[in-house]
Amino acid sequence: FQKKSARLLIVSFAILHICVRRLGFEWSISIWRQYLRIAWPVGAAAIVGGVYLYSSSVILGWRGEIIENGWFNAAHQLMLLTILPAILIAIGFVPSLSKVFGESKDQVQRVWDMLMKHMIVLAIPTVVGGVFLAQKIILFLYGQGYEASVKVFEILIFASAFHFLYMPFVVIL
Repeated sequence: FQKKSARLLIVSFAILHICVRRLGFEWSISIWRQYLRIAWPVGAAAIVGGVYLYSSSVILGWRGEIIENGWFNAAHQLMLLTILPAILIAIGFVPSLSKVFGESKDQVQRVWDMLMKHMIVLAIPTVVGGVFLAQKIILFLYGQGYEASVKVFEILIFASAFHFLYMPFVVIL
């Protein structure tokens, strides 16, 4: 897979170089300083987010609880999958929020309220369905060896509700 991807990347660069524009490498330290000055908060947020997402798994591994780490990660990855619709819907609202941002504070509030209503409507069935169907979902996806993940998933599914509810705040920033 990696070899095919590397070949595809090389062919894509070759086509771009020949048909569209000659590729070259240019380095300007002043431009990179400007980019880094603008981008450092986003990079810091990504690092903090990564630590937040995976610190529990690292701690379990550090303590030598490898089997428990597998159970936890099975439930955790499934919980992360449940918040994908929230992320996609929130991203879909960004153009609308950007458009009304300069027009009126009331319009921004109206669009944001609509986004929050969508998130609440999605969060409730996700949590309720996750709690009631946790055992069936875990057993279907992972099998009998992961029965211990059911309780973990039932707890983590409530965390997905918080992801749904804070997503409008992330988008408005």
